[in-house]
Amino acid sequence: MNKEYKRSISLTLIFTIAVCMVLTGTLTYLSTSLTKNIMLDLVNENSFRQVQACSKAIGKWIDSKETLLYEWAIPIKEDGKIDKDDIEILKRRLDYTSNKFVNLFLISKDGIKYDVNDKNENVKFRYFYYKLMNGQKYTSNVEKLDSFLILNMAIPIRSGGKVIGAIGGSLDLKYINEIMEEFKIIYDDSYSYLVDRDGYILLHPDMTMIKENVKIESDRISEEIVVKFKNVLESDMGILEYNFEEVHSRAYFIEIPGANNWKLITKIVTDSLYAPVKEKTDRLLLLATMGIFIIGIVSIIIGRVIAKPILSLSEDVTNKTKELKETREYDKLKTEFFSNISHELKTPLNLIFSTTQLLELYVKKGNGVLEENVLYKHTKILRQNSNRLLRLINNLLDSTKIESGFMKLNLKNMNIVEIVEDITLSTVEYVSSENKEIIFDTDVEEKIMAIDSEKIERILLNLISNGVKYTNPKDTILVKIEDGEKFIRIIVKDTGIGIPHDHKEKIFKRFTQVHSLYNRQKEGSGIGLYIVKSLVDLHKGNIGLESEVNKGSTFIVELPIYTIGEECVLQSKKIPEHEGDTRRDIEFSDIY
Repeated sequence: MNKEYKRSISLTLIFTIAVCMVLTGTLTYLSTSLTKNIMLDLVNENSFRQVQACSKAIGKWIDSKETLLYEWAIPIKEDGKIDKDDIEILKRRLDYTSNKFVNLFLISKDGIKYDVNDKNENVKFRYFYYKLMNGQKYTSNVEKLDSFLILNMAIPIRSGGKVIGAIGGSLDLKYINEIMEEFKIIYDDSYSYLVDRDGYILLHPDMTMIKENVKIESDRISEEIVVKFKNVLESDMGILEYNFEEVHSRAYFIEIPGANNWKLITKIVTDSLYAPVKEKTDRLLLLATMGIFIIGIVSIIIGRVIAKPILSLSEDVTNKTKELKETREYDKLKTEFFSNISHELKTPLNLIFSTTQLLELYVKKGNGVLEENVLYKHTKILRQNSNRLLRLINNLLDSTKIESGFMKLNLKNMNIVEIVEDITLSTVEYVSSENKEIIFDTDVEEKIMAIDSEKIERILLNLISNGVKYTNPKDTILVKIEDGEKFIRIIVKDTGIGIPHDHKEKIFKRFTQVHSLYNRQKEGSGIGLYIVKSLVDLHKGNIGLESEVNKGSTFIVELPIYTIGEECVLQSKKIPEHEGDTRRDIEFSDIY
């Protein structure tokens, strides 16, 4: 009985251990397989992102050289022709060691190529001459110049809308090699190379591979490579697996932006790519005998150790991509802003200039005497456009003050209801002249609180100005005050064109004019609502927007109710009529 019991216990123990071992092995195998797949996906993703970053860097480098050529062409095209004297300008350019050009040249309209090394020749019957004279850029294949591996690039020079010649240079491609080395993926036997759109290898660590064509079978290029690289040349980006010199490899390829359909290809030996992952996952399998609990802990620790540098690399690439996107958005916003400001400055200046010319003409024709109606009409134009310039300058100065923290409030305890009512009523005549109606309403007759009356006037005139600008004839603008327990709400509502839902967050940003995103029917620099929000923020208030396209917009300003440590002013100080008119005229000066 004891033997049978012991035998039963032993069998049960053996069976339990065996089941635990099987379960442990199964769970460990599944766990390591899943971990392996996740890590391989991360390796692939990060390798491809590294190739993308390298491609963008090369494209940016080539684009910067092209930009230099455009800059250097400016003093040349001003002459309207190209001759050998112009080459002296380019000779001085080569004194700057940072430009990466080893040679510069000019091509005249009649086909003479002037070289900074005084190696002049006639290229009139060369393919690149024909291409340049037809207004197209030209990029050559890789060539050898002395000890340099070079790439020739050239752009047409236009004067008066016509091509008068071309400017070009020879780039030392060692700098592209430096970029590829900087972004190199650290694996054994991995390297990057360039292929042009016709399949010719432009750059390669193995110099004997340069000018080999991946579309043509040879001693170095197998039939498999020819077949598989057809997809590389026809696609913008992707991943390719192939055998090169009997070694299974993986290639990540992507088109270089602005480089005449070049492809950057990064080759990694598959075993080198997967070896670190395989080594770690095999180690996890060996630890299966130590039990479910130990295996689980070890798996988590090792998984984290392995994944940490890869995840860190992924996060780093993501951050860099985000920074690049933000930089592009900032550059785009800056470009749009300067274009907008240029328009806003030029338009009133042109009108002022034209009006003064007309006045001079009238004076000459009228023997120095001007009719009253003519004089009034043109002085009105001068005043409105002068106000428009003054408004733009004030807005720019105020936005700078706000950004630098120099904008301050002059708070006084005043009747906000009377202030808002006076400002609104001061615009009635102007709004009526635009065939529109403005209405003031309030549910409280008096509310004493700490405000800066000039800033409140600026806020309200800007919102009313927008209401007048973006409404149609016979539309209505409502200015209303609502009394809350802890705040006063000022509402400016119109029945105009409205604002799309996805643009509501943009209108309070600096230099943004929502309607300029899809038309240019209304004038404005895009600073006004940014200043409005900033002035509301200085009052420790909030501004919101409710809008529907083609039905109108409602701006809601909420200001906290409090007083400062002085005796409350029961009557607000009246703004002199001429000052109120002047401020109104300035604020409404861009409405036509």
